[in-house]
Amino acid sequence: MKSNYPNSTTLCSRCSSPTCVRCETMDYSLIRAKLKQFMKLTQSQQALTSLYQVVDDAANNSGETGKDLSSSKMQCPTSLYLPYIITQPWYTATPTADWLLMQDIQVLQDNYSQIKIEYEQVRKSQRGWRQNKEDQGSWSLFYLYNQGKKIIENCNACPFTTSLIDCQLSHFMRGNVFGNACFSTITPSTRIRPHFGPCNYRIRCHLCLQTVPGCSLKVGHETHHWLDGQCLLFDDSYKHSVQHDGKDQDRTILLIDLWHYQLSPAERQALNFIM
Repeated sequence: MKSNYPNSTTLCSRCSSPTCVRCETMDYSLIRAKLKQFMKLTQSQQALTSLYQVVDDAANNSGETGKDLSSSKMQCPTSLYLPYIITQPWYTATPTADWLLMQDIQVLQDNYSQIKIEYEQVRKSQRGWRQNKEDQGSWSLFYLYNQGKKIIENCNACPFTTSLIDCQLSHFMRGNVFGNACFSTITPSTRIRPHFGPCNYRIRCHLCLQTVPGCSLKVGHETHHWLDGQCLLFDDSYKHSVQHDGKDQDRTILLIDLWHYQLSPAERQALNFIM
């Protein structure tokens, strides 16, 4: 089966990992069969009408459904696009935004100092880190959750941060293949090439642990800069890239994938079951 966006991997960066869900080919007929099974088991046909229509269209059209649904040419999810939820490149943590989602953001920001201490401890040990290959610079990741799977050894090394994720973040995409939580560090001169995320129903959160002037994140047409102790929220199904033009110090974030606030509990459970 083809991706929803057949040209997405030629337009932007594609990783070299054979286990990366973002870059693999999706079997939409299998996903549809699993969704039918879930709906039958849970008697949730009415609650999942919109989701089923999207998956059914993708299966019937070799995964090409959704290619022209996004109003933005900068948005190109590689796996699944839900046209019935509102998406935008950037989200702002304001009191008027979704209350439960903003509560998660506040938890992260309130505990910034302790999270940073745990990061510094694991950074010194060098154990459990993975290296992402980039043409320029160095990008290292320390996963607590990787594609929905809990990395026990790494979580044991960060008990405080893991407890926050497990017990206090109501929107964390636990149990979903598109749900990640990790420390992400880039060194000066690093460039992360433009790429697209797999879906438009997650909101990616960056809690900045340390940065310097010259580090930036571009999503769509807009560029933002990290601030220590603050979160950036964005939809990574939009074209995005990173560059570190600072000197002398790495840029480090805690990356957390959060459910889009417009998804119902039934839709979250169904997406966990089928993906």
